[in-house]
Amino acid sequence: PQICAVIQAESGRKIERRYAGPLLLRPNESVAFSVIFEPPMASEAFSVEFAAAKPTALNRDTLAGMVYRDFNISTSITPDKSRRQVDVHGLLENSGALPAGDIFVAIGLYDAQGNLIGVAKDKFKTGDILAPGETLTFTLPSSQLTRIPSDIKMRVFAEGQIDRNPIVGGGS
Repeated sequence: PQICAVIQAESGRKIERRYAGPLLLRPNESVAFSVIFEPPMASEAFSVEFAAAKPTALNRDTLAGMVYRDFNISTSITPDKSRRQVDVHGLLENSGALPAGDIFVAIGLYDAQGNLIGVAKDKFKTGDILAPGETLTFTLPSSQLTRIPSDIKMRVFAEGQIDRNPIVGGGS
């Protein structure tokens, strides 16, 4: 999915399109996202609207066959009030039966009332293939928060792509 953010001000209109993260959102799924853009001059009134950009024509069955979500994830946070963010520390385990790569993790940070207050996300493209049972540790900085509440709740979304060419056995 792609997010389209439109900022309208007296000086003009600006459109930003950003990739929201996962390869595929299935019906009734959601993922936290963030869009960062330069605001207009402080003296100008402006409005911001968000919409999902129309997806390109893809064969969804083929795409769904590549998506892998068999992960166990444990997380903890370290607040950094001077930078107005939190660092999310995690351990991601491939709990399924297939090797996976190109793993994307998105973490929505919520206050006690359920309001989204920040996002931490990354795509691990280092060529790491996570075999079944293997783990990956990570630290992700959040987007800047307007405040850091004492009770932060997290919603974690992780997906990868099935490795279609696993190396089997040793060779020379």
